[in-house]
Formats: sequence, structure tokens, C-alpha cells
Amino acid sequence: MSAPPVVRRYVLPPRLPADEENRLRKLFHEVDTDGDGAIDEHELRLILRDIGRYRGERALAATLRSADRKGHGMVELRELLQVPNARR
Repeated sequence: MSAPPVVRRYVLPPRLPADEENRLRKLFHEVDTDGDGAIDEHELRLILRDIGRYRGERALAATLRSADRKGHGMVELRELLQVPNARR
């Protein structure tokens, strides 16, 4: 007898207010200096510091893990917009 299939449900976070989303978009493009559409840990740190949400290296690593849906150590803009730690 096989186990029943696992059903995963994903709940999208509520949409950011337009002004916050625009600010994050602007900061993302400012720190994405190579223009590849993804930021690394250092660049994520800069954004979190700028918006007053940097809480230390452990929290930064946790934020990166939670945002990095592809598992490649980088965060794309759409991923960043869904991370609660990047929200005010």
C-alpha cells in the first residue's frame, strides 16, 4: 500500500505597498552592479542595512536561504520582494 500523495500549498505573502516595492526595486538595481538580475550575500546586506532591517550575519544567512528559491546563493528581485525580512 502506498502513501497518499503530499499536497503542498504555497501562500504568497501580501503585496508590498507600492512605495516600499519601488524603493526595494530601486535599491536592488543600485546594488546589482553587474546587472545580472541577482544579488549576492554582500549586496543583500547593503539593501537590508539601507532599509534598517539588517540584524546580523546569522539573520542575513537565514534571509538569503529563505529568499534563494533556486539554491544558487543569489537572490533575484522577485524573490527579494517576497522575503518578510526585507519588508518594513
